[in-house]
Amino acid sequence: MVAGATMRTEAFHAEVGFLDVAVVLAESWKLIVALPLAAVSLTYLLCSIIPTGYTATMEISLPAVEDQSVLTPVLRAAFASSEGVSVKFDDAFLTLSVSKSGPDTARAALAAARSSMVEAANTVVDEQDARRADLLARLPNPGDGLVLAFLRDQLFPGAQDHIKLEQWTTFAGTASIEVQPNRPGAPVFAAVAAIVAGMAAIFIALMRDGWRRAANTPSGSRKIARIRAAFGRI
Repeated sequence: MVAGATMRTEAFHAEVGFLDVAVVLAESWKLIVALPLAAVSLTYLLCSIIPTGYTATMEISLPAVEDQSVLTPVLRAAFASSEGVSVKFDDAFLTLSVSKSGPDTARAALAAARSSMVEAANTVVDEQDARRADLLARLPNPGDGLVLAFLRDQLFPGAQDHIKLEQWTTFAGTASIEVQPNRPGAPVFAAVAAIVAGMAAIFIALMRDGWRRAANTPSGSRKIARIRAAFGRI
């Protein structure tokens, strides 16, 4: 009997506690609805005022050259390109990124950096072609294209690197540029703001009800008086 009565008492107190919370939430429904709506409206207003930044990114695979110095002009042009361009380099890839206030501005800045790299690579290729043509013009005409190719490769041991760099200029000139906003859109921020505001409204309603209940008890009223006195001394 005692155990059964204890269980019924615990169930009663649990039910009363749940009903108390339900009553508080029902009485504070205006606050619970109004605060998230205000948060959503404020979020959309701020998102419309604060400009969204955009980041343009471009990744280019580098030619697998044996002589890394062949890539020196390209890398120098990448690092010295448009202001604000971030460059990451490893043995296989060159990644450039830049953040601007608008998508077109970010894309244009990265396109300018790409043009600078391609121009630097083309300059190297043109210089090598000019030196090669000048040297071959000074040689006796062997009358055989294979002999000319053999002499070219012997006189220019980096011929394969030269060919790879020349092919790379075409590939790099068409490398794609991806533009993404720096932060999520207004709906994401609005949803987060609504959830946080809703939880805050429930917390405020429960705290307000707890404060009112405590004020109706002798011990609670003394504690509230001490809290008010503490803030009064600030």
